This record gives sequence, structure tokens and C-alpha cells, in this order.
Amino acid sequence: MFSSIDTDGDGSISKSEMESLATSSGGTTDQADSVVSSLDSDSDGSVSQAELAKSLKSMFDTLASSMFSGSNEQRSVSITA
Repeated sequence: MFSSIDTDGDGSISKSEMESLATSSGGTTDQADSVVSSLDSDSDGSVSQAELAKSLKSMFDTLASSMFSGSNEQRSVSITA
């Protein structure tokens, strides 16, 4: 998935790469820029595999936590970059 968005193969998803994906999928460049800004934890203007993995892990952990709240089970998702 990552490599199909990272069209120049530099190991990160730039704003322009995200904008291309968004507009080809019916989204807007503003939406793409917002996604990059929210995932770009080191503020370098692009999203690395590690940043994407960290965000996905956080999202899945939050989802798992809400699904299993009230039970004694603790769920965590392991995602590596």
C-alpha cells in the first residue's frame, strides 16, 4: 500500500503524492494536505512509513480499546514499519 502511494520511491509520501491519490479517488487537495499534516509527526512535510505505522497502530489500539471496554481483556495491535 505505502509503495503504491510513494510514487517516486523516496520512502515517504509527499503532499503532492497524497494530493494525486486524493484527487484520483474523488477527494480534494485540501483533504490530502490535512491528512499529511495530521500524520507528519516530525513536521518535515511528508509522511514516512514509520509515521504512518505509528498512526495506524494508535487508531487500531483506540478501536480495540473501545471494542473491548468493560472486559478484562487488553488488546494491542503490532505494526512495524
